Amino acid sequence: MPDEQLQILRWSFNPWKQGLGGWRRPQLALPLSLMLAVILSWSLTVPNFPQGYEAQLEGALAELGNAPFAVLDGRQLSREQVEGQLAQVRTARESFPVQWLLWGLVSAVLLLGMNASLYLPVRYELNEQGVRVEFMGMPSLRRWEHYRNFYPHEHLVHLTTLPRPSALDPFRGHSLMFSGNRDSVLAYIGKHVERRDSKGPGTRDQGPASGQ
Repeated sequence: MPDEQLQILRWSFNPWKQGLGGWRRPQLALPLSLMLAVILSWSLTVPNFPQGYEAQLEGALAELGNAPFAVLDGRQLSREQVEGQLAQVRTARESFPVQWLLWGLVSAVLLLGMNASLYLPVRYELNEQGVRVEFMGMPSLRRWEHYRNFYPHEHLVHLTTLPRPSALDPFRGHSLMFSGNRDSVLAYIGKHVERRDSKGPGTRDQGPASGQ
């Protein structure tokens, strides 16, 4: 790309347009997240009573008659205790579907929100100041001076604040997803960020050929 065309480079990345062969697969992540939300909400709301316990309480209440207490699983329970536990079991059973649904919605919102980058598009802009990223309507700008190195990959380029490869790289930078413009993006970044490796002093990257 000629230098006069490198003033501003804008593009957007939509994970839904990558297909199942793309690096991000929201088509697979979405049903898995929803299934996990269903399982999680069920484990939080399912009544924690032994199977058949309600029937045992009903039988004990029917057999009480005028007796002061009933024996249930080796325990002596008064009429008030049997009626109280029976009311708790029935309330838990009747409220379970609603609680399961509500907690399922909460779990789904939390899981989808935590992984929003898998589903929502993101807009990028490279200009003379730095890298501008807009996600969920919120823009952010990091100047070129912020970055010390970058690592090109097939589907993305990772910009980092560390000059040499480090295990902390994922936490000290961020990645820009390509959208059919890998060569243009790498060429632009190579004009502003010094590409370093672990074997010697850094050299300025002149494009994707030296960034492989």
